[in-house]
Amino acid sequence: MPAQPGGPASTVCADVSDMAAAATAMQKIYADFGRIDVLIDNAGVEGPIGLTWEIPVEQWWEAVRVNTLSTVATVHAVIPLMARHGGGRVISISSAAGRRRWPTLSSYSVAKAAGIMFIENIASESRPYGVLAFSLHPGIVTTGLTTSALGETDSTDPWRRRRALWLREQIEAGRSVPLPRAVSAVLELATGPAADLSGRYLTVEDIALSR
Repeated sequence: MPAQPGGPASTVCADVSDMAAAATAMQKIYADFGRIDVLIDNAGVEGPIGLTWEIPVEQWWEAVRVNTLSTVATVHAVIPLMARHGGGRVISISSAAGRRRWPTLSSYSVAKAAGIMFIENIASESRPYGVLAFSLHPGIVTTGLTTSALGETDSTDPWRRRRALWLREQIEAGRSVPLPRAVSAVLELATGPAADLSGRYLTVEDIALSR
């Protein structure tokens, strides 16, 4: 992304759950700009929905694999590049599903829990190299997976319908987060004084209170 509005940008298409592809992508970006200061890890899939024992184990594990490796692969590739220039910041977009049970979405929940602990460990390991790392739960933001899920209120699949109705209920109750507020939280972690927050699982409310 551009360092400033109107600045140069570079686009790389890669399967970031593939270690080699993620490394190649990071090297391309590094070659284009000469450094990488911030990684925002926001790749992932929702995974299968339903009672865990009724889901084919291959589908369940694939969601865990993709969601976990997309974080591991990009972080593994980028930290050495950040360390060359005195450090950087890793912001892994997380979810409350990684902090408490999330019935019928267990593969997603397990992967997010793994991601939170991975970032906690990475933050400790990378601090001497000037790299800070955070897990950020942006809340219910009506983009991407949330928007897609909201369209399933009439689904013939009872689990998908129930999930869609729950999301709609949360939004109507005012429990969603406006996109600009979520973006502001990301920018705060990317550019603000955040050393004391490194390694933590954070919400947008936590970021607001830390200012």
